[in-house]
Amino acid sequence: MRLKKFFSMLELVVVIAILGALSLLIIPQFIDVEHDHKVALTKTQLHTIRDAFQKFAADVDFMEKNTDYFQDLVAYGLWPLMQREHPNPDKRATLNFPDYDREYRIGRKPTPYIVSTDTVIVNNFIVSVVKDPFGSPVDIILPFDGNRSGYTLAELCKFMYLRSCGANKVPDMTPENFNPDTLEPTPPANSDDILLPLFPQYRKAVTP
Repeated sequence: MRLKKFFSMLELVVVIAILGALSLLIIPQFIDVEHDHKVALTKTQLHTIRDAFQKFAADVDFMEKNTDYFQDLVAYGLWPLMQREHPNPDKRATLNFPDYDREYRIGRKPTPYIVSTDTVIVNNFIVSVVKDPFGSPVDIILPFDGNRSGYTLAELCKFMYLRSCGANKVPDMTPENFNPDTLEPTPPANSDDILLPLFPQYRKAVTP
């Protein structure tokens, strides 16, 4: 009995249908695995950025700065970790950090605290950023804007969070998503945002 050399049209349709059904079962699992892997990488990255920022804050005595520096971080992000000069030339005289002084061992180190080649445009200026594994810049979020009165910079830092926008690349969290009594974040349903407190060692219940 001679073997068939070719599949019939019906057999091809059956094979294609089986492969299609298998792909519907397998592909989503691969997508979920990739997403979970990126989330894990993002969490590790946020911890690395936090460690770098805390080293920077200790070097430049950040807690003793005025609140203008805090507002600047909210507006321009984590530029001091990567750039020596402010992205906006008009702010370089007032929002700068002293270079490292070997004698007193204080000041901004000459090398970047975080190495990144990524940039974005903020207020028409090129700003160095760190992008998360999903491709979006990591930024800073807090329960209120930088003009909040009644707080010192050290107190404001207690409420600062590093944020990754996650897979949807859209910031879901807003100041309205923080508990008004505790100032703890309460992400909206189905939020992709990944948050990490920037100064957890200083966090205490503070009445706004």
